[in-house]
Amino acid sequence: WTILGIIWLIAISGILFKLIWFHSPRWLSTALYILMGWLIIFAIVPLSANLATNGLILLIAGGIIYTLGGIIYATKPKWLESKYLGFHEVFHLFILTGSFTHFLAVYSYLI
Repeated sequence: WTILGIIWLIAISGILFKLIWFHSPRWLSTALYILMGWLIIFAIVPLSANLATNGLILLIAGGIIYTLGGIIYATKPKWLESKYLGFHEVFHLFILTGSFTHFLAVYSYLI
């Protein structure tokens, strides 16, 4: 329950933060989102005790993919820009891939 409470505290803080400082740097809000996602690391021991190794690998892989997508979103790298694809589209591809790995983890090992 502690981790859930911390996540809600960060989420509410993020909402208030955006209401007060609407044009805050993109990297700052992205860092909050990534922090919220990686808070699960504090529950890695009970998680690994109750989840198959492959399920844990899928969860960690999804987290890494989400994080890479967040970094792309926050930094807007120019080298990703092309005539047909920009950083934002690449960001969404990373998020879709991360979501798919998490879906596989839940579907294969929890349901």
